[in-house]
Amino acid sequence: MLTDSNLAGAELILSRGVASDSSFPTQPIYLAKTSDTARNVRFVEFDNAIFDSRLRGDYSMARTNSDSTSFTNLFGIETGLASFTVPTNAFVPGSIADDLTSFGGYLLVYTGQTSILAFMNAGAAGSYGTVVEPCNYTQKFPNPLDYFYQERGFSLAEAYYQSVQNPYQGIMVGEPLSAPFALRGTDLGATDGRHERPVGPDQPSNSIHIRRHQSPPQPRGSIC
Repeated sequence: MLTDSNLAGAELILSRGVASDSSFPTQPIYLAKTSDTARNVRFVEFDNAIFDSRLRGDYSMARTNSDSTSFTNLFGIETGLASFTVPTNAFVPGSIADDLTSFGGYLLVYTGQTSILAFMNAGAAGSYGTVVEPCNYTQKFPNPLDYFYQERGFSLAEAYYQSVQNPYQGIMVGEPLSAPFALRGTDLGATDGRHERPVGPDQPSNSIHIRRHQSPPQPRGSIC
């Protein structure tokens, strides 16, 4: 869902997401094991995501034992805190950031816990939070493999919904089509560049060449 507390904010989220397409960012991603033992339970999933990413030659993802969210110029953070603050320049376009807490998905009602809109206002393209008490079952929150899927060329929405096993108590907010690692296809029949589209995931080359083929004329009275 694309939203914010005001129209200008929602438009800014959209424009940042669009700007991220095929940008291939190299900024770091932090997977944070916080001191909050009720909310840091996703740390058991960190090594698997880091291992898969490094098999692809991507070393941007790193573990950290920290409660801090005072980072800048990140491509993502996964943390577990009831409340926090984020600098306005925390994230580059296309970033994913989320927090494991009960009511992060409450966007416009203060619950005593920080809303996921804090990530969006700091530059993230998308986030995910729950709107009903989920307990701290990891299946109800994004697995850090969402960054691995994103790096393979999937869009933000595709990456999130491959990584949340039980999404029925949560909400994804942001620009769902943001795809920082999608390769662009090239239509050889176009000369003005307007037919280029991000494509992916896992494309083997830098572009996909689309050739136009014209079908032979069918005789009148025939059934195609």
